[in-house]
Amino acid sequence: MKIANTFIKRGAAGGLDLSQAPGVTLTLAERRRSRQRLDLDEGRGELGMAIERGQTLRDGDVLVAEDGTYVVVRAALEDVARVTAATPWQLARAAYHLGNRHVLLEIAERHLQFEYDAVLIDMLAQLGGVTATRLRAVFEPDVGAYGGGHRHGHDESFGDDYALAQAAYHAHEHTPMRTPMPADTATFIPVMATAASTASMTPSLDAGQLAALLHLSSPALPIGGFSYSQGLEAAIELGLVHDEASTLAWIESQLVTVMARAEAPLWCLLFEAWRAGDDAAAHGWNQWFHASRETRELRQETEQMGRSLARLAQELGWGTAATRAAVAALRPATLPAVHACACAMWALPREAGLGAYVFSWLENQVAAAIKGVPLGQMAGQRMLERLRAGLPAVLADARARAGATPPRLDTFAPQYALVSARHETQFSRLFRS
Repeated sequence: MKIANTFIKRGAAGGLDLSQAPGVTLTLAERRRSRQRLDLDEGRGELGMAIERGQTLRDGDVLVAEDGTYVVVRAALEDVARVTAATPWQLARAAYHLGNRHVLLEIAERHLQFEYDAVLIDMLAQLGGVTATRLRAVFEPDVGAYGGGHRHGHDESFGDDYALAQAAYHAHEHTPMRTPMPADTATFIPVMATAASTASMTPSLDAGQLAALLHLSSPALPIGGFSYSQGLEAAIELGLVHDEASTLAWIESQLVTVMARAEAPLWCLLFEAWRAGDDAAAHGWNQWFHASRETRELRQETEQMGRSLARLAQELGWGTAATRAAVAALRPATLPAVHACACAMWALPREAGLGAYVFSWLENQVAAAIKGVPLGQMAGQRMLERLRAGLPAVLADARARAGATPPRLDTFAPQYALVSARHETQFSRLFRS
């Protein structure tokens, strides 16, 4: 099989004789991969592709095989949404909100295009002033929007994206991607709860409630949590996480800047809505959480785990028939929505359910690090001990954010989003996120 390890951009291929050259039709996802086996159009054989990582092929680019053979890249038709507006301001406003959700956008003079997503269509409908049409079309997003000089103008330019994320998090110069994350990246402060503070926040559980809570928190619960790393595997690949200290810094950062500021307070809001019988509010917060997931993998993760937990609740007959019907009506069901509902079904105290939810996430992150870095079992237990000590402060922050008017939910975590997006095209993976 021939191997192509370089390509010519379409703008520079004008002088080539491509009349007899075979073609290969690829989706955007395939055009963003650097190493794959390609089946040429019209059954004209196959080609191995091993180009430099971080590059995106475009319609009309020409792959060059080792023997000098040319293969023309053709962009496949894909399921996209085309957004138009009456005024340039309305179109720019739509682009801003889509970009804020890290959506890959193709930007034309009079329209935008992105991979079709019903949740994003609903968001645009709420903005008003724009029209979104579903169609089959070539999709060539602006994947190199951040930067000059990074190989080609249409590269993924992840290094530039990552630099922006680092600048947002730290007021220091961007370091190379393979430099370990500084230990002071996280603002995590371990707080050992005093007897008085523990008494004020620790709920009273009877034996049945304790058993239910342990059941819901068990790693053996068949919802697939073990198969996700939430970007940790990509951080390992990039060299940001490489030993016990850097792993601890990474997980602490995610705990404080992602879990405590958005997902945990949102769990509280969902729990209160379910407990009050306010299905409309619960469904609204469920949709909000799904729309806030920055990448395809993170959306698929919460959908799959939420769907699996909802199926388990149906099969085991948890709660009332009315509550199970309300869960079944979630479109799509996310993990925090179904988990919070299960805790409400069992009349568990909010603090106990929230603590179980956050600790389950924490335990899964440590387990993923043990497999991926790799680390030893004792290293994992040392990290859990350190992280567990800080949980009271994290949970208190989450409760305060949920109790504010309006709730203070903060999803600004660009490094987390960019690393998660990077994982989608990572060459070899153990985990699904």
